[in-house]
Amino acid sequence: MGGLGIRCIKGTNQALLGKWLWRYGEGLNLWAKVIASKYGSCNGHWDTEDKFRKPGRIIWRDVLCYKAKFVEGIKFRVYEGDKVRFWWDKWCTEDPLKDLFPQVFALARDKEVMVKECFSKIDSIVERNARIFKGCTKGTQYLFNKVIAITISWVKSLELFRFVSTYDLWHEWTEICTASTNNPNVVQAWSPAPQGILKLNFDGSSLGPAGIGGLLRDENGDVIWAFSGPIGVAGSNEVEVQAIYQGICFLQSEDLNRVEIEGDSLNVIRWVREKHLVLWRFAALFDEIQDRVGSSSISFNHIRRTANGEANKLARERVHMERVELFDFLPP
Repeated sequence: MGGLGIRCIKGTNQALLGKWLWRYGEGLNLWAKVIASKYGSCNGHWDTEDKFRKPGRIIWRDVLCYKAKFVEGIKFRVYEGDKVRFWWDKWCTEDPLKDLFPQVFALARDKEVMVKECFSKIDSIVERNARIFKGCTKGTQYLFNKVIAITISWVKSLELFRFVSTYDLWHEWTEICTASTNNPNVVQAWSPAPQGILKLNFDGSSLGPAGIGGLLRDENGDVIWAFSGPIGVAGSNEVEVQAIYQGICFLQSEDLNRVEIEGDSLNVIRWVREKHLVLWRFAALFDEIQDRVGSSSISFNHIRRTANGEANKLARERVHMERVELFDFLPP
């Protein structure tokens, strides 16, 4: 502080609190064992149980107040997996799985399950299936279809999908599984549209909070405008549909009709070209898309994700805005 060699009290205090939390998680010291015995232990021995956090326990309560900040800077390396929470801790990605897959997390029965428990269940299923299908003469396609059928029957039992027909679930599942038919190792770069034509790229992101984004560029690659923002919780198909719909709405508001529209969702490009393939829950939206496009000179093309980087970035990085917004520049 001011060259006097005086440390920042706040920063030093936070560092010391983090040190205590780290040592408690190790569970090697006598004091950590006493705390766990007195207040209870949970979350793989990285925390004490809530019911033991009484107002009178001043010292340990103050240490725990820093836990949320402390956890943000931790990424776990899994050994036995008995101290790492499957959903809450950062152990296989840069973010907790509960944030990357909120819809799956909402369906999970045990939201505090440890990594070790999850993989022990998977191992038991694999061993059981190996016994059941040993010597089976049926092909892998039969087994694949059986897995899909069983999964769909389970999904149909959920309140969220109660009114969705089995046919639509099967159709969408098959579309998702067969969407990437080209060689994924081929890298495609973005290219501008021919002279006199504009190009609109769109994309959606359903990892964590769902968002959509897109940008319109001229024949020189210069950005005319871009849009980006959140749409709540949505699946992979829905975010792409909402992205192309929003882009077309912005085009129509400026009376632009000589445009190439590109996206990396093979499903959406197929649906806008062949209306009879559209899932029933998106039918009304695609009817409106067709009405807005009308007889204009708008074309639709599928591209690889590598050529759709700017739109993907807009969809992912501005999901914490209040609403979808239009910019006359490319947001940083």
